[in-house]
Amino acid sequence: MSVLPARFTGHRLGDAAAPVVVQLYMDYNCPFCKKSFLKFVDEVIPHYDKNLPGKVQFWLMHQIQPWHAQSLHLAEAALAVERLNPAAVWSFSRVLYDKIEQFSDRAVVNKSRSQLNEELADLAAAAPIGVDRAKFLELLALVGSDNNGNSLIGDVKWWVRYSRQLGIHMSPTVQVNGIIEASYGSAWSLEQITDMIAPFIAGTR
Repeated sequence: MSVLPARFTGHRLGDAAAPVVVQLYMDYNCPFCKKSFLKFVDEVIPHYDKNLPGKVQFWLMHQIQPWHAQSLHLAEAALAVERLNPAAVWSFSRVLYDKIEQFSDRAVVNKSRSQLNEELADLAAAAPIGVDRAKFLELLALVGSDNNGNSLIGDVKWWVRYSRQLGIHMSPTVQVNGIIEASYGSAWSLEQITDMIAPFIAGTR
């Protein structure tokens, strides 16, 4: 059984049949999420790929935090990349975290939404992502009149509703087989994370 509708499968890494599902709720403008994301992609996921292949699948979930005004724009950029190249979502997420200072509150305070979209388009069009820049900007362009947002607004609303209905507020938040690990923190080591996941692999949780 899929944990998300088929249109969101670009957020998964690992075998879809893996019995343990780890979901990472992340905000692209959060330095703690950056630390957590890099821990997972550089250490945790390679650990399971090498030592327990086919046992764990990892899902990147959007947790858009309203106290970072540009967080929405970064999430929209990731959703645009997903539509154009679903396999690139994790790679593009790394690019966004590598450039996190470029989108800090102080860095963007005098920039327009269009300027942010242009900067994001440059990142999305460059290697290793390489999506079509014009198509990317088309997805981020405003549609209709007044307050209709862009063509990604439906996806944004879905993600916000999804985390709200689960009562997820903090970022990062980690969920294993539907259970939120309330004590998880971005400073956790590889050993702490594997200890968290181990009972689910063993079938004791």
